[in-house]
Amino acid sequence: MTPVAPIDPVAVAGPAAAPPTGPAALSGAPSAAAPVAAGDRTPAPSPDGGPDWGEVFRRWPAEIPKRGVVVTKLNEASPFRGFMINGEFVLFERSSPDALGARFLVLPCSEIATLKYTDPLKQSAFEAAGFRGTLSQ
Repeated sequence: MTPVAPIDPVAVAGPAAAPPTGPAALSGAPSAAAPVAAGDRTPAPSPDGGPDWGEVFRRWPAEIPKRGVVVTKLNEASPFRGFMINGEFVLFERSSPDALGARFLVLPCSEIATLKYTDPLKQSAFEAAGFRGTLSQ
């Protein structure tokens, strides 16, 4: 049997038919790119259309402690108290060893699903990370 190539909706119907990706897909906002303000720290999407977690960790502001919880695409949550970047990988220093005794975790940026901040933070810290808007007071 001859293999069949997958159909590319953009090639068939043009760019307007492509579904929105990233935050625009979740918010219902138009998929056209909004103008970027000078000094904006918002990272561009990764090549696969998802968030570029490597940029989030490379641009980590000094106002936010380097600790939190990273959640993988397999829904595994790992608390960390420090991290280092190497290309498309993040080395996390775990807050405590896991069940197998591992104290460090190396994840490809593409496998990160969510980042949770565990420290109480003020709006200015999130603004330094590139977030815009207003938090409740």
